[in-house]
Amino acid sequence: MLIFHEQPHEKVRVYVDFNGAKVHPKAFVWGGKRYDVASVNLVYQRRRGKTYDWCFAVSDLANTYVLSYNPENLEWILEEVQGQ
Repeated sequence: MLIFHEQPHEKVRVYVDFNGAKVHPKAFVWGGKRYDVASVNLVYQRRRGKTYDWCFAVSDLANTYVLSYNPENLEWILEEVQGQ
């Protein structure tokens, strides 16, 4: 049962693992708190003008998050939070 849904659209610091050309988020820091990624559920691209952002739907043991990565300015944004 979905209890809350937020769209903070805030910059976050993301710890990633590079496996060849693939990026796997391992944890991120939001509001001074570290969230460890238990699973990457979906990876997709979202068009932004002539370029694309990479989006990662991830989850910890309690909530799901959407992180977007802009390869032009190397910024990570927390787009969405859903939880119980």
